[in-house]
Amino acid sequence: MLLVLLALPSASAYSAGRTGSSITGCTACHGRSASAATTVTLAASDTEVAPGDAVTLTLVVANSGASYTGAGLDVSVTGGTLGAGSNTRVSGGEVTHSATTAMSAGSTTFTFAWTAPTAEGTYTVRGAGNAVNGNRGDTGDAWALAANLTLTVDDGCDDLDGDGAEACATRWTTTVTARWTRPMRSTS
Repeated sequence: MLLVLLALPSASAYSAGRTGSSITGCTACHGRSASAATTVTLAASDTEVAPGDAVTLTLVVANSGASYTGAGLDVSVTGGTLGAGSNTRVSGGEVTHSATTAMSAGSTTFTFAWTAPTAEGTYTVRGAGNAVNGNRGDTGDAWALAANLTLTVDDGCDDLDGDGAEACATRWTTTVTARWTRPMRSTS
């Protein structure tokens, strides 16, 4: 009995998305180096929010090359919760494409959500985008990383004079509220 094994080309494309590429890029499946011809842009509906606020995020993948017919993405954030949007899904806390999304006039826009955590701080959104040629293989695609996007979570309360009292103001009203703790007097 003679057994013949054929080496088949790798078909390692993930048309339903893959996570873990938002920092290092799409090197596992789409080439070792980023493409200078592909631009990836991250944007937010608001970059300074209150704890628990929802923000709309967009990632645009652009490449005017005629061979690029679709796009994919991977996005991560250092805190808060990402939510699926148009042609996206959440996997392992990251947003990726749910299917290769068609390009129109050389670009694809993905829209999804981020809910701010309850802790104040600065959070970083990182993303990778990939312009694909549709051959379902790991050759001929053009990925790039987006510039990091910084989101700030602030409850609007600050101890302005260092006395332990926080003055709070909101964006939507002119009401100011003061919070403070008064030391307990000793009764002995």
